[in-house]
Amino acid sequence: MFRDDLPTVSLEELQDHDGTGPDASVWVAYGRGVYDVTEFARGAHPGGDKILLAAGGDIAPFWDLYAVHKTGWVYEVLEELRVANLDSLGAERLAEAARARAAAAAAGGGVFANEPARSPALEVRSQRPFNAETPPGALCASFRTPSDEFYVRNHLAVPDVDPATHVLTVEGSGIASPVTFTLDDLASKFEQVDVEVTLQCGGNRRREMSRVRNVHGLDWDRAAIGNAVWRGPRLRDVLRAAGLPLDEDAVVSVQPAAAGASAEAAPAGLPAGPGRADAEASPTKRLRDLHVQMEGADTDEGGSPYGASVPAWRAVSAEQDVVLALQMNGEPMPRDHGFPLRAVVPGVVGSRSVKWLTRIRVADEESTSFWQRKDYKALGPATDWASPDLERARSIQEMPVQAAVLRPLPRGGAEAAVVDGTRPVAVEGYAWSGGGRGIARVDVSADGGATWQEAELRDESGQRDGRHWAWVLWHASVPVPAGADTTELVARAVDSSLNVQPERVGPQWSARGLLNNAWTRVPLTIRRPAACAAGRDAGAPSARAPADGSMRRA
Repeated sequence: MFRDDLPTVSLEELQDHDGTGPDASVWVAYGRGVYDVTEFARGAHPGGDKILLAAGGDIAPFWDLYAVHKTGWVYEVLEELRVANLDSLGAERLAEAARARAAAAAAGGGVFANEPARSPALEVRSQRPFNAETPPGALCASFRTPSDEFYVRNHLAVPDVDPATHVLTVEGSGIASPVTFTLDDLASKFEQVDVEVTLQCGGNRRREMSRVRNVHGLDWDRAAIGNAVWRGPRLRDVLRAAGLPLDEDAVVSVQPAAAGASAEAAPAGLPAGPGRADAEASPTKRLRDLHVQMEGADTDEGGSPYGASVPAWRAVSAEQDVVLALQMNGEPMPRDHGFPLRAVVPGVVGSRSVKWLTRIRVADEESTSFWQRKDYKALGPATDWASPDLERARSIQEMPVQAAVLRPLPRGGAEAAVVDGTRPVAVEGYAWSGGGRGIARVDVSADGGATWQEAELRDESGQRDGRHWAWVLWHASVPVPAGADTTELVARAVDSSLNVQPERVGPQWSARGLLNNAWTRVPLTIRRPAACAAGRDAGAPSARAPADGSMRRA
């Protein structure tokens, strides 16, 4: 859109503002707009300095790669930074480049040219990179989520990995020299174990947070979660084969660490170690104070791989059951889920279970990847993108207790689910908690939380508390309020440490829309036979939903 109130510049003038000029200004173009993102890139941009890759040019190719940008809120933020129009010649040159990229992609080029086939049942949240969640009805139909219906979280394009040549390199502190393992090594030289693990995206249920205030991220509803059986060697066995001692108190040689990153505290029974900011510059450290960094074969436009890390004590503990998975639900790993090799880290946010695994490094700091240092952080409601301090914020590891209703739900764009008022409502859902904590109970209410009843739990994992990595499914039959036209169905879970879900989303809001585990809420419209409705209208007052505002959407 051309704006008459702004000056017009040429493509050459745009290119002069690539961050290298005398004033170090950074301009980018999108369509006919020219935007000064100099200050935005230095602090408020959720993607950090990656925006500088478009400095002096068109930002559209990068938005094609990171489709999360294509929302009304992001367009509004961008428009606030607009300083000029791009002239018609420059706009046509950028459009021609876009057509060339599209033609190359159609002819088999481009990073998204070789994406895997996917189930049409998945509810797509973005096409490039591909992200989708399981239909809620399918999610509660099976204790183990079918692989082709398991939620998909891709941060980048899916790499095309040749299993015949794929190797895993293990290196770093405590390891004399890098060691490589082929897929055949991992399958034949180590004990193969099956671990049933629920993985959940850190942004699961983000949509509810976005109703409080705008957030940055994919519009996940309640089904960015799934449960599967993962098979492969234990990570601790592979680290031991590479020469790493598995005693958390072992002292290993490391390089001095820079200050500024956070570290996860050890659980009960393991000594707590200092974070990077407190660590002394020393050639040695105890293993429990280190981190295990992981990299995948998926890379961004600059060639940097996706990466994440977990504390070393978690990686080497026999009680934490971290596996390098070659199979999912008894079959070879699907491409969307990391074929041919992925890490599966039970009890923590799904982003730490790195897919298409190529490298493991033991280090005295967290992964330097963007997704560890600038994303998946535990931000509070006082922090927004205007002044984030993501490097200092705590990295998400173990996830909080979570539950969600999967049936009944609104259909066809309706605001409320329609239920039969002459019988109890059949309610189904899932519950899960991080850190190996089991679920003690799930409470369900059909009157906004005024009265409760306990749901029946379905647990097919056979796992014990402390190593309870799988979810539970639950169901309840709940009566609706007598005479009400509308009400609110709510549910909450309590885990084995007696952590309970908070009541409201608002106090949990975060700019990235992560860690929403407030009570799950479903507005209900109650339908009754016409005769009952007529009798009520003739004399009885209508008993409606709670008057405390709990009908409002969280």
